[in-house]
Amino acid sequence: MDYINNNKKWVHFVGVGGAGMSAIANLALNKGYKVSGSDIKGSVIIDKLKQKGANISIGHYPNNVVRNVNQLVYSSCISKNNVEIVKAKRFSIPVYHRSEFLAYLMNEKYNIVVCGSHGKTTTSALIYHILYNSNFSVSAAVGGISYNSYENIESDTTYFVVEADESDGSFINFPPNCVVMTNIDKDHFDFYKDFDNMVKYFNKFLCGINKDGFLFFNKDLYKYKEKLFKNIKASMYSFGGKNADIEFSDVKLLKNNVSFKLTYNPYFENEEFKVNLPGIYNLKNTMAAIGVSVNLGAKLNDVKKSLLTFKGVRRRFQVRLDNNYKLIEDYAHHPTEIKAVIDTVRKCYSFNKIIGIFQPHRYTRTQLLSKELADALHLLDVLVLTDIYPANESPIPGISGRNIYEYSCSNGHKNVSYLDIKDITSYVIDLIEDEDLILVLGAGDIYKIADELEYKLKC
Repeated sequence: MDYINNNKKWVHFVGVGGAGMSAIANLALNKGYKVSGSDIKGSVIIDKLKQKGANISIGHYPNNVVRNVNQLVYSSCISKNNVEIVKAKRFSIPVYHRSEFLAYLMNEKYNIVVCGSHGKTTTSALIYHILYNSNFSVSAAVGGISYNSYENIESDTTYFVVEADESDGSFINFPPNCVVMTNIDKDHFDFYKDFDNMVKYFNKFLCGINKDGFLFFNKDLYKYKEKLFKNIKASMYSFGGKNADIEFSDVKLLKNNVSFKLTYNPYFENEEFKVNLPGIYNLKNTMAAIGVSVNLGAKLNDVKKSLLTFKGVRRRFQVRLDNNYKLIEDYAHHPTEIKAVIDTVRKCYSFNKIIGIFQPHRYTRTQLLSKELADALHLLDVLVLTDIYPANESPIPGISGRNIYEYSCSNGHKNVSYLDIKDITSYVIDLIEDEDLILVLGAGDIYKIADELEYKLKC
């Protein structure tokens, strides 16, 4: 993209505090750009960017954009009517979606792109961790905060690991050499309209892998092969499932890790691995990361050691407490993700009962999936629901967290409540008994409830 060059230009990021946007801003700083930005609230992420020299304002205001800015980059959660975008256009400052700027950063690199509906953040963070610890020249833009610290990531590297955001179809801007596709699920129909169109977008993206590249895909996706995999020129490898190219056996699930054997001919057969992540879904994420790393030339011993030192990603099965009371927070906001997390808790933990707290994410998703969300949440012993975290969406008449509550009641759930978010902590504190497990679920600001519960239960 010729509108950006490697001179020390000035980039302004609107919505800079998000995990994905902050990663891009961090890479821009490392590349020598002057960086400014704005977000609606402060955070540890923003503090770290400020320490590296970024000028970041809390709140979106026209005065945050001055004539000397060379380009403005905005995230998917920012409206095109945002006052800073309007000001930039008035000054004839080029305005680009984050995917366009990220595509520029991907130029002249070997790009490893992780796409799919679920598991992208953990998979991309794990691939980066393995390659980094296998002495690859690698950088990353991941939509989550890893507990492994990488404070000195360089921008000018040979390999680049990127988590693709499929929510608005913008991932088709990316030039991939290698792709991991974790799965595909019914979501983001405000953009795609229907599942068939969603499959078409993914197919268009996968067809962009050059013939010398490769695709790792979850074997479950094979049922969509006629539409999803048509006209792909790259080499293809499946993982998970019977007769996959990478196949697992002898799985042992524990609450903090999973051990297993893998066969991936011609690289290895019945090799033992262990990763400090729980659940079958994380086993499949790990299989993809191993396959990519081995294909790129990582040594098997380095891969195994890296799996043991990976600490996971914040808000992805984050164990806050594990004593008399157990408190786990997870970003799960889709029925498939919720079922996977609850299934993992039930298989790997002992407890008296599970108290689940769920905050729906986006009006459009709640409208599309209220019944499916209620079905998934039915697996909890006690369910506490609150209202929708809107992200960037305007309310839809008749759509609220109460839709899920009503479906849950009609499903026959015996212990479900619908509360204002400010009342949840005291309600749960009064309800909890010894050996109970509290599961806090959602992609919005429900983490604040996890913070409050952790503090009060430690006292």
